[in-house]
Amino acid sequence: MNYAKGWLTVVSSVFVAFCTESTFAADFSTDALLGLDDRDSGLYSRNEFSLDVYGFGASRDKDGKSTTTWGPGVGANYFFTKTIGVGADSSADAFTVPYMLNSSGIYRYPFNDCGFAAYGFGGFGRQWKYSPQWLGHIGVGGEYRCTWSGYVGSVFVDVREEFPTETKDYTVVRFGFRIKF
Repeated sequence: MNYAKGWLTVVSSVFVAFCTESTFAADFSTDALLGLDDRDSGLYSRNEFSLDVYGFGASRDKDGKSTTTWGPGVGANYFFTKTIGVGADSSADAFTVPYMLNSSGIYRYPFNDCGFAAYGFGGFGRQWKYSPQWLGHIGVGGEYRCTWSGYVGSVFVDVREEFPTETKDYTVVRFGFRIKF
């Protein structure tokens, strides 16, 4: 799926451009970049737990065949600082029982108080059914947060390239809702 790799390049370039521009426009400090400063915006904060509910499209199906597939997924994230966190997610290709689990390290860069944040992530996972194998992945994404009746939620989209040990590499695009607790 060459167009997906093209999108990964475009999204990665935009992520780098936003981070570079924002870093030089703002006060440059390690504490700010790592989320250790005391300026929590309320929308993005330290010690933050969130749940994801999403749909996804992938350039290969659960058996590693070159068939585009769609399905649902769920995930959970925890941020130690405003910018550094970890996450786990599982998907169900073609609405089957979930058959894989991915874990990620995440770097998030919130843009002041506008509600938008760009993020990059990488990690590994295990597919235990259909084509049992280990997976590595790297990706970029963005989310937009707002508050509804005191609850903080967001919409997000991200793209990742998966590197399985037994089948060919493939691209996954996730889109969904994230609820902050």
